[in-house]
Amino acid sequence: FAAAYAVCGGSDVKAAGQLLQTPLWIFHGEMDDIVPVTHSRDLYREIIRLGGTNVKYTEYPGVKHNSWENVSQEQLLGTWLFSQRK
Repeated sequence: FAAAYAVCGGSDVKAAGQLLQTPLWIFHGEMDDIVPVTHSRDLYREIIRLGGTNVKYTEYPGVKHNSWENVSQEQLLGTWLFSQRK
């Protein structure tokens, strides 16, 4: 993949090393009551710690697990996604 985005994901931070070469935009709702927001926060921080430079993180204040509704309104997502190259 040339790029990816994750919405309210639950990845283990151990996967961070495998994500360093893929541009990634992570989205999560601050008040998610299904998948803890710490999963996305921690993954983002670990990618940065490992030297990842093409990762973005957006956390929606006051939003629960339905953060895909906010993501669908992200005006820059399509432009960012389709500007990435392998």
